[in-house]
Amino acid sequence: MKARSATCDDIEAAMEWVITKLDSHKGDQEFCHQLLFSVREALNNVVEHSGATTFSIRLRAFERQGQPWIGFRCRDNGKGYVIPSHNRSQPLALQGRGWPIIKAWTDSVRLRRLGEINELTLFKNVQPGNKSIK
Repeated sequence: MKARSATCDDIEAAMEWVITKLDSHKGDQEFCHQLLFSVREALNNVVEHSGATTFSIRLRAFERQGQPWIGFRCRDNGKGYVIPSHNRSQPLALQGRGWPIIKAWTDSVRLRRLGEINELTLFKNVQPGNKSIK
């Protein structure tokens, strides 16, 4: 998806684009729910925390060691940030609610700083029987 401004309306448009790419009618509803929630949280972080003015996203299916996977990538021009570590001694409100759920509902998360660009990639293994991307 081409670069968009980092506004709530553009996040909604991006979510609609992701939903059209996922074949949720033939796949596992739990799988789709987990992936969509994780994508939404990642996009919300662009608006709420990074200070970005633009972002772009990519969703792709690929194989790793003979297993089907989905990769979601979001790039933005906001300030850099670090994925918080889960600290059970802190109240959840101080940890942020989204990152623990993203970590639980995806198989791998990668955050890189590429010059002035943040690149967050979420990876999720497609369970047998799921149809992933149209």
